[in-house]
Amino acid sequence: MKKNNLNNVYQSGLPIEDWYILHSIILPFVHAKNPSKIKIPKLPEHLKKHKLVIYLKKYQKTKKDLYLDRAAWCLFPISEVKEKFGWYLALTKM
Repeated sequence: MKKNNLNNVYQSGLPIEDWYILHSIILPFVHAKNPSKIKIPKLPEHLKKHKLVIYLKKYQKTKKDLYLDRAAWCLFPISEVKEKFGWYLALTKM
């Protein structure tokens, strides 16, 4: 998988600065036993309603892995592996 454009990292529609902000926000959720206890840090205004943030909030409320998957796929929409947790290796190796 290649970061082919610094203004559209992994074809996520995100510039590299925003991509890394959201990447750092999702990481604590990956192995969390209780996602509701993780505090989402203060975000720039333009990212507060990003789909990734919305999915993480749903994950916090429901603990359904589906929402963690959807959040992670916001960062890697061009990945060939769309199975559950198929994003894990790419996310954790960044």
